[in-house]
Amino acid sequence: MDVCCEVDGAAGREGRPSCGRQGRPVSRATVGALARLEVEASRLAAKHYQLCETPTCPVVYFAPEGVRMERDDVRVAVHQKDNGPGVPLCYCFGYTRARLVGEGNAAVAFVGAEVKARRCACDVKNPSGLCCLGDLRRFLRAMPVDQFGRGPVRGRRKA
Repeated sequence: MDVCCEVDGAAGREGRPSCGRQGRPVSRATVGALARLEVEASRLAAKHYQLCETPTCPVVYFAPEGVRMERDDVRVAVHQKDNGPGVPLCYCFGYTRARLVGEGNAAVAFVGAEVKARRCACDVKNPSGLCCLGDLRRFLRAMPVDQFGRGPVRGRRKA
């Protein structure tokens, strides 16, 4: 098993996993909201958690105290770890990769309006604790373009 995010030795003192990558800071509220009920309370008591974004690593969250939470410890599929079409990129409104392919920029407009109206809960629903709009836009930019150089192919408004 890959232990890229095991916190030990000098790597732990610097707040970095042993894979050498700095994790993304995540609040305790995010970790607590996404932890399965079976996760021991002691693993939810760390002060500073980080999200490991290394796709091949089973660890989702880790803390300098040696706390590790793996994929099976969280309630949702984490898009940084799972590139399946049914995995959400937007956890508040259920936009999966497959749904984004069909709806394209209309999805970004909808989510943007909901975020502006403060009807999202990215801080506790998204495993990164961040707004998903950047993830949606990056995904759509990476989609293939049509034969006229326009992209993404689907979900554009008709002129």
